Amino acid sequence: MTKFVVDLGDIKMSKATQAHISTSIQKSVLANLADLQIDGPSVIGFPIEWRGLIIRRDLDQFKIGEQQVAKQFNL
Repeated sequence: MTKFVVDLGDIKMSKATQAHISTSIQKSVLANLADLQIDGPSVIGFPIEWRGLIIRRDLDQFKIGEQQVAKQFNL
């Protein structure tokens, strides 16, 4: 499983800066995935509980991905 995590620790920044960084990371990931030209549909979600995104091939795998992230980060 391919997983990227960015943890900025206790660096102080405004909510606006946090949102800007999150949006920039999401744009970069989605642009690079578009270049891959993945065959078939995928499920993409932008969770409210944390900044990031989850992409899986089907809804069942997507739900499993959400659960894994929630467990890993105690969400």
